[in-house]
Amino acid sequence: MNLPPLTPNAVLDAMDVFDREIRGGAAWKAWTENNAHRYAIEHDGKLYPVKKIASIASGVPVRAFSGGREHANEILKRVGFKIVNLHLTNPDWLRDELILALNVYLKHRPNPPGKDTTEIRDLSALLNRLGEKLFSPEDRSDTFRNVNGVYMKLMNFRRLDPQYTAHGRIGLARGAKAEEEVWAEFADDPERCQEVSDAISATLDDPETEPAWIDPDVDEGIQDAPEGRLLTRKHVARERNRKLVQSKRKQVFKKQGRLACEACGFDFAACYGTRGDGFIECHHTKPVSSLVGGHRTHVNDLALVCANCHRIIHRTKPWLSIDELKAILQTS
Repeated sequence: MNLPPLTPNAVLDAMDVFDREIRGGAAWKAWTENNAHRYAIEHDGKLYPVKKIASIASGVPVRAFSGGREHANEILKRVGFKIVNLHLTNPDWLRDELILALNVYLKHRPNPPGKDTTEIRDLSALLNRLGEKLFSPEDRSDTFRNVNGVYMKLMNFRRLDPQYTAHGRIGLARGAKAEEEVWAEFADDPERCQEVSDAISATLDDPETEPAWIDPDVDEGIQDAPEGRLLTRKHVARERNRKLVQSKRKQVFKKQGRLACEACGFDFAACYGTRGDGFIECHHTKPVSSLVGGHRTHVNDLALVCANCHRIIHRTKPWLSIDELKAILQTS
């Protein structure tokens, strides 16, 4: 559904309607205590349910407001209203963050730097910059990845470290499965951990990779790469670059006279006629950790794939290479 644009006056009028006709009703009397309502508009000392106000102001049903760019939160913020989180707790650590933390841990293994050291303060600052890319402002409290939390996360890694546990020590028992996965992936390869950490850091100021929370549905169905969500978004942005994709299609068509999937051989034009002319997707074949700074994607870094094969490549991690997918198809 195409949502009509909202104006500040329409939102203010909707708030007035809510105060006069809805706020005192049984269904909304204690709405701030209802866990179904996570966000609110804060205005003149009052709280208002975001989707309900957006619905009244626009004249469309509440259900029309969903994730992505047209989420009610984003619409209301764009016209100048403050959105607050009613149940704010800091989000779970994502793989990107854990990789950065593990990189610092491995440099000082098995004893992390002290809580008040430059290393921990610098890591906290870096994680807050990353948090701006991964989480919306409403999802980050004032304590988001502060020095205390960052230090404790590094201490969590010690429970997984044989260099620390060899003498009967156990470290901090509380920890998440994600920490175990990142440890298994990177602990025995500190050089790769450093490489990926550098790639994540280098991408923080990259305008090519917009914050993941702005359009959370853009990479739906794509499993994050082992290197984390931010570099996955960079990967997706490059293989959807229209100019680059068009250049790849032209290069292949000029050479082969057709566009066929490099994994399964499917040809959209042969199957669908003129509707399929020139249609096929592109997959970026380079490791996501290589997509940093001065690296510019070349058409030879792309492979032509049909939509089905592309989804299967990205469906689980680690992602499949074209050759690995061919091997699966040949044996199935």
